[in-house]
Amino acid sequence: MAPALAKSADPGQLALDEHYAQLQEAHPDIFQPYDPAVAAETLYRPVLREIEPDQLVLSFKRSIALLLEGHTRDLTFPPEVLDFLTREDMTFLETRGIVIDGVNNAHPNGGIYLKDRVRKNELLDYVELEPTDVEVVQHETIDAVRISAVLESVTSLITDPSAPGIPEDISGLPSIPVDSLAVAVYQDGKWSKTHVFPHGRWLDHGVDNTTSQYGQGGFEGMKSVDLNEFDEVEIGVKDGQVNIFRPEENARRFAKTCVRLGIPPVSVNQFVEAVKVAVEANRRFIPKKGEGSLYIRPYVVGLTGGTGAKVAKTYRFAVQVSPFGKYLKPGKTEAVEKTKYPGSFVKAIVCPRGEAGRDKAIANYAIMFAEKEKAKAEGFTDILLMEKDEYGEFATECGTSNFFIVKKCLPDEESDSEYDFELSTTTLEKNILPGITRKSLLELLRDPKIQQRLGRKVYLNDYDKISDVDIASADGAFSTGTAAGINNIASITINEATCSFQEAETQEFIKALQNLLQDALAGQLEGYEHWVMKV
Repeated sequence: MAPALAKSADPGQLALDEHYAQLQEAHPDIFQPYDPAVAAETLYRPVLREIEPDQLVLSFKRSIALLLEGHTRDLTFPPEVLDFLTREDMTFLETRGIVIDGVNNAHPNGGIYLKDRVRKNELLDYVELEPTDVEVVQHETIDAVRISAVLESVTSLITDPSAPGIPEDISGLPSIPVDSLAVAVYQDGKWSKTHVFPHGRWLDHGVDNTTSQYGQGGFEGMKSVDLNEFDEVEIGVKDGQVNIFRPEENARRFAKTCVRLGIPPVSVNQFVEAVKVAVEANRRFIPKKGEGSLYIRPYVVGLTGGTGAKVAKTYRFAVQVSPFGKYLKPGKTEAVEKTKYPGSFVKAIVCPRGEAGRDKAIANYAIMFAEKEKAKAEGFTDILLMEKDEYGEFATECGTSNFFIVKKCLPDEESDSEYDFELSTTTLEKNILPGITRKSLLELLRDPKIQQRLGRKVYLNDYDKISDVDIASADGAFSTGTAAGINNIASITINEATCSFQEAETQEFIKALQNLLQDALAGQLEGYEHWVMKV
C-alpha cells in the first residue's frame, strides 16, 4: 500500500491532478490503469502454421497478393521460404510496408533480422547493400518467418542489421542499430496492435505531413541503468530481471500530450506493453555496471496532411531504444579542475516557456537549440531557462530537465539536527514539464519516514517562483531528468555573474537524495515497491 502523504501546495500540481481525473472520465479506456491481461491484447503475437513443402512457393505468392490487397495483415511461413527470397525482394516489399522477420522461442514476438540469411540478386552483386563495417553475428535458429503488412499504405520500414554489440563510445545519446523496435500505426479510426520488428530506417510517404510541417508529435524519455550507479533508474538489470520504474506515469503523460495535440491517444496498457517488449527484445544492449544506460524513446508522429493546418489521419507510435553513456559532459576544463564536487556548469538565458511547455511535445525543444549550442561552445554543460518581468528574472527549468535549488536552514525546536534543508522547484503553473523524477522526489520527501531516514527535516517549496536572487543565495542546485538523472550543478552563470555551489554539507545532502531515489527506482525502498514493474 502507498503511504499517506501530505498533498502538494503547488496549484499547478493540483490543477494537473484534476486534469488527469477529467481525462480519465472522458477517456476511460485510454487512461485505465495498467492491467497485464488487457495489455497483452494490444500486442500481436505471431501464430505458427504448417504448410506442405510442395505448396510453399504458391502459398507464398498468393499470400503476398492478399497482403497487398489488404485482405490480411500478418502471416507466418516455415523457414524454408527464405530459400527463394533475395535481399532485393525483401527491400522492395519493405518499401510497400511489408516487413519480413523471424520468430523463435527466444523472440516469440518476432523482430529477428533476416536479410543476411538470403541471397543477393546476381545482377546487383556489385552493389554493396549492407554496411561493410558491421560484423556478421552467428545466426539464431528461427522457427518461422513472419510476413506483416500492418504498415502497408501508412509508412515503411527498411530493416537493417544490428550492431554486433555495444560500441566503446556511447557518450551523449547516440543512435546505435539495436536488434528490434516496437510499433503500432493508426488508420481507419483505430490503433493497430503493437508489432515487434527488426531495427531499421523509417521511409515515410513524403514530407507533407503534420509532424514535418507543424510539429504535431509527442514523445517520452525512459532509460535503464545499473542499480549500483547513483543515477536515475528508470529500468535496471538485476539478476537477469528488468525493473521498470513507474511506466504508467510516462504512459499517462504521453496520452495527455496526445490529447493536447489532437492525436488519437495511445492507451496506458498499449504504451506500457510496447515499452516492455522493446526492452525485452534488446536486453543485450543494456550496458553493464558503470558503462552506461539503455535509453528508451516512445514517440508518436503524424504521417499525413501537412499542406493544410489540420490534424493527420494516420500516425505511427513506436518505441526505439539505444545504449548511451554520460549525457551531460563536463564543461570548462579549467573550471572542472578547480571543482571539488563535480557537476554541470550552467548558463542562464532568457527564454520564456510557451503554453505547450507542460506537455512532451516535439516542438518544445527546438526553440532552445541555438542558445544551447552557443552555451556549449562557451564551455557550459547546460542552460537554465529564465523568464523576465518587472520584478526580475525567474528560473523555469533547465534545457531538458526540471530545476531545484537547496538552502540550509536552522532547525526548528523539534529537530535534532544541526541544520535542515529547504528544497525549492518551480511551480507547474509556469508551463514547465511535470517530470516523473521531479514528482517522485517530491512525493518521497513528503513522507515523514523518508525524512527520518535522511536524519533531518526537508521543507519543500514547489509552489512559487525561483528568482535570480534565490539562486545567488542558494547553497546548492541540481536538475532532474531521464537522460541526465539527478544531476548536480556546480555553478550557474547569470548575466556574467557566476554562482558556485561547493558547500560540503549541501553536497552530501544531494548525494543522499540520489541514494534515496536510487533505492526507490530499484524497488528496494520500503513502502514504494509498487512503483516498480518487474519484467
